[in-house]
Amino acid sequence: MARVRRLLIRVVTACLIQVARWVVAANFLLAKWLPDRWLARLGHPVAVFMRHSHKDKILSRMEKVLGPFQSPAERDRVWKGHVEHIGRCVFEPFQMYWSTDEQLVADIRITGEELIQEALATGKGAVLFLDHMGNPGSLVAAFGLRGYDVAIAGNPVIAVEDMVARLFKRGRVERVLLGDRLPARMASVLKRNGLFGIFIDFPVVLKHNVVMPFGHTGVSVNLGPGLLALRQGAPIFGVTSTRVGSNRHHVVVTRIPDPVSIQSREAAAEVVGAALDAMCTTLRRHPEQWWPWDEVCLEQPAASSVSQDQPALK
Repeated sequence: MARVRRLLIRVVTACLIQVARWVVAANFLLAKWLPDRWLARLGHPVAVFMRHSHKDKILSRMEKVLGPFQSPAERDRVWKGHVEHIGRCVFEPFQMYWSTDEQLVADIRITGEELIQEALATGKGAVLFLDHMGNPGSLVAAFGLRGYDVAIAGNPVIAVEDMVARLFKRGRVERVLLGDRLPARMASVLKRNGLFGIFIDFPVVLKHNVVMPFGHTGVSVNLGPGLLALRQGAPIFGVTSTRVGSNRHHVVVTRIPDPVSIQSREAAAEVVGAALDAMCTTLRRHPEQWWPWDEVCLEQPAASSVSQDQPALK
């Protein structure tokens, strides 16, 4: 019976993966041929399906991080904006794929780009601490299409990794999968004076996780990006993006100060914490534009959570 159950699970999983591939392929083609207003309407019911059952959980977490809503009307407005944002994200990466380079560069504005250019002038490359504000696809297009040598690390996406890799290639960005010689890949990119991006707000592994201050509470994050970045000795920047209109985005770059501590783990916590603080500033203005609300682990940080030094990530 157990063997039959395992076989059934494998069959069902394979079928669901294939369905997901068909859906993504269909969305990819729809984004090419349908006008933007139709895509927005199609994306909305998908967002409702994805988020409705998590509504209370998401809104509760927003209040836990950012404080209580000022009124029921504000609560409804933020929720409506969140659903709309998720709906736009259904087709937007594919719309970016079909757009011209010139249109994407015009639609994705960068503030703080001069900071990166100054860092690259030293020849050491730069590490970008990314987050999931706005549409992360805008981060891919923002730098690659402006001629930067960019690699971005991420977790493999079950069923649609081929499509994700295709979108990265369109943005002229190298995709690095977590677990695929990440330290060596980062070192290689920085050695050629490139940019290496890694997400810091949504950990997918438990090693090196700590609870860091996050608004009025704390969030479990991974210190691995900080440990890796500090080991390379390259300047670090926080990079966040928000949607500012239909298919238009604003990417903001901030310099992360060098850590005060000489202990590797505490120094990593300093730089990751600084990036989270910068992200939280944007989150207060656009709470509806962060999609991992229902996934991240929120809890009060302990004062000693990063007090003991550990060796750098291998």
